[in-house]
Amino acid sequence: MRRSISPGVRLPVIGPRCTSDGNFNPIQCVNNMCYCVDTITGEILHGHGKMKIDLNEEPIANLTCYNRNLDLFPEQSTGEPPYNYTTPCFNKMNETINLILKSEKDGYNMDYFNTIPECLPDGTYGRIARTRNGT
Repeated sequence: MRRSISPGVRLPVIGPRCTSDGNFNPIQCVNNMCYCVDTITGEILHGHGKMKIDLNEEPIANLTCYNRNLDLFPEQSTGEPPYNYTTPCFNKMNETINLILKSEKDGYNMDYFNTIPECLPDGTYGRIARTRNGT
């Protein structure tokens, strides 16, 4: 997937979340809206039970397709809203991208040593860090 998108994209893009066996994670989120999806096709499921939630109002655990064994950070579904369905790697990647974009907007060149974490499809850290210029 990276090879097909990377050449034309300046910053990393978070794609669909996958499980370790290569299937789609049964929960996919866009911004704060999360959906139950078919684990083979990735298509949004429509059926009985809770198939869609807004993380500003409900925890991910309320979805019919929620599987605690696949949730790497279940503590994000506790407490008061808004809730999250993210990972430390995705958080760090977004934080770094936002810092770079803000700095560039302010007229600074951020290429000197910043690296953007590379996240695996399940949201965990990749094994190799890479700078923006590909080294």
